[in-house]
Amino acid sequence: MGELESKSEITPDIRDAIRWLEGYSSIAELKVKSCSVDGVVVSTSWVVDLPIKFESVGETDSGVRSIEPVSWMFPWEYPLSAPKPTLRDDFPLTLPHINPIIEGKGVSPCIAEVDLTDLLHSSGIEAVFEAMTHWLNNAASGELLCPVQGWEPVRRDNASGLVSADTYAIREELKSYAPARYLRYRYVVSGNNHNLVLGYIETPSLGRANSVFKVKDVGILNGVRHGPALLLQVDRIVSEYWAESVKTLADLRWLLKKLQLSDAFDARLKHIMATSSPKACATHNKAGIEEFMVVIAVERPFNVIGADNPWELLPYRVRFAENSEQLADDVPVHAPLMIKSTCPAMLRSVSGEDQDAGVIPISFIGCGSLGSKMALHLAKSGKYEFSLIDNDFFSSHNNARYGSVVDDFDSIGGSKVNLVGRDIRALGVNVEQLKVDVLELGKSKPAIVDKKFRYILDTTASLPVRHFLAHRAKLTARLMHSILYGKAAMGVLAIEGKARCVRVDDLMAYTNTLCYKDDRVQKAMYGGTIARESFGDGCSSATTIMDDIGLSVLSAALAGKVNQYTGESAGLDEGQIHIGHLDKDYRLDWTSYVLPATLIIPRDTNFGWEIRVLGNIRDQIERESKGSSVEQGGVLAGMVCHLSKTIYVTLIVPAPDGTIRTPARFDIATNGLEEIFKDIHSATNGQITFLGTWHSHPTSSPPSPKDRDTYAKLTKNYDLPIVMLVHTGGRIERV
Repeated sequence: MGELESKSEITPDIRDAIRWLEGYSSIAELKVKSCSVDGVVVSTSWVVDLPIKFESVGETDSGVRSIEPVSWMFPWEYPLSAPKPTLRDDFPLTLPHINPIIEGKGVSPCIAEVDLTDLLHSSGIEAVFEAMTHWLNNAASGELLCPVQGWEPVRRDNASGLVSADTYAIREELKSYAPARYLRYRYVVSGNNHNLVLGYIETPSLGRANSVFKVKDVGILNGVRHGPALLLQVDRIVSEYWAESVKTLADLRWLLKKLQLSDAFDARLKHIMATSSPKACATHNKAGIEEFMVVIAVERPFNVIGADNPWELLPYRVRFAENSEQLADDVPVHAPLMIKSTCPAMLRSVSGEDQDAGVIPISFIGCGSLGSKMALHLAKSGKYEFSLIDNDFFSSHNNARYGSVVDDFDSIGGSKVNLVGRDIRALGVNVEQLKVDVLELGKSKPAIVDKKFRYILDTTASLPVRHFLAHRAKLTARLMHSILYGKAAMGVLAIEGKARCVRVDDLMAYTNTLCYKDDRVQKAMYGGTIARESFGDGCSSATTIMDDIGLSVLSAALAGKVNQYTGESAGLDEGQIHIGHLDKDYRLDWTSYVLPATLIIPRDTNFGWEIRVLGNIRDQIERESKGSSVEQGGVLAGMVCHLSKTIYVTLIVPAPDGTIRTPARFDIATNGLEEIFKDIHSATNGQITFLGTWHSHPTSSPPSPKDRDTYAKLTKNYDLPIVMLVHTGGRIERV
């Protein structure tokens, strides 16, 4: 190494570290070896604790000595970057936890599970030197392989290419022993450099017999080569660690013989040559491929690092000989690195989800700003499979707050279900795309989705869609409804009760009622003017103005609520409403409501309206009636839907002072009611209105003639349908 004039002086930080190292207990000798453009090299003699039986000779059978030279390279930017250790050039390379060897760079041990710079900054320089001591002592005692940490994969010093595969799926198949399986292998070559190969092994396997891999599976399409992969499975646990040494077919055959896989390989090599070799391709007038893949599955004594599974997968790229019917022993074999492809199992692992839990089928109605984000959040958990329903097209302004970033022609008319579906499919997650208006779909398929789907999530914010789902659809899946209000200041997730005992229209009627009770809900829903702007021709090009940050915070939180419900609360019978409030500092506050089953009083020939008494209102009436010796009662308020001829009883206004209550009489006073309902109308934008009254009968008796007379008078003086309810005999009846 050459001297660096501008860095001839060792920095104070490095000097302090060297001084600390001089006093370290495992150091027998220390010398500052050189300064260069890279940093300061410090040469040390490290004392190693050998097992007793090797102390007299000073060296173990594996080649670890009682005094090991260790060089430390302190970069000039230390302590921003940690020093790195290097061992002697002839240090035994058959040991695990040695970094891939780079020619001229020495032997670099992997002494910590974390990056050394992270270790330095979290625990100090002493922890770095302690890690070196621990590593050398374990190397001497043969304990570098640790069941707690996991089995160290075979070290590949000259890895050639990258191969991706769903290693979770492959390891799952290995639970059932088979000496050999065929899979499809596709790859691309960078220029003419066959060391720069990117490959992908498709799962699941095709099967065990030669007949499962056919000539039609081989060829080149749009520059992508398609050929065979052979998965060979060892039928015993292999406890020996080795470093990669396979470079030719002869080397590969030696390894296969060692693992007792020679017969399985040879029995299939002839078929591979007959279907996939350059000569076979020429015979079938196909462009020839250059290689095929062999993957050896070796079971280790304990889980492989990073796999949570004892099966180690060793891939090899075997090159074909040009126009030869057989492969000579000297044909090149390359050892690529295998990486996990994106798949649901990987997503679950990264997300901390249970690998053994079943997949949850969920259907999204609407792939707009909210729907696209929520769908992708859930997809990335690896827990779900999807159906997407939307007939809308993407417009360039959607990029301001969409779940995907869309460019080129897709941004001027791409199908939203295709765009979101493409991203979900890229995660390896199953998705079906229905480019159709859900209202049209419902005409031929009232259930909307197949029976396997357990949940439907409507994110359209469309009133006609909500009306259809509430009144027309014949759903077997549990319906959820998510919507944003107030420029993404509030998000709502409404979840129907079991068997639709609480419907989405009940839940949203209650949400409207909350505007009278909760100022934040009122402000978000009706407290300001909705800003809209057109980004194209025509009224239909108008969109609500809100920023992506707030929408993203709420969409992630709403998706989290969905994920939480499907995992923890799916057995609840009640309906639920979760309301999240996002303030200007992006703090999120949740309030949740649980509604028991709605009481339904069906329409009949005398009264053509269905009355839906929300479960909490029914419970309140029953509580106030129970045990009372006099008639109780109050004023009913709620929503009226003329399109479906449905009345929702969502609120009870207490009877004003002056109301007469006797065992046989309930005369309600009216003072103050006008002002109360003015406030209710104002707070709810006129959605919640006066409906009628309720009262109880202490003894079980049907509605009295006086009840019917009062009902007739109310009906005569009021334009909207009037509801009068009586609690009698333990049940609620309509007068």
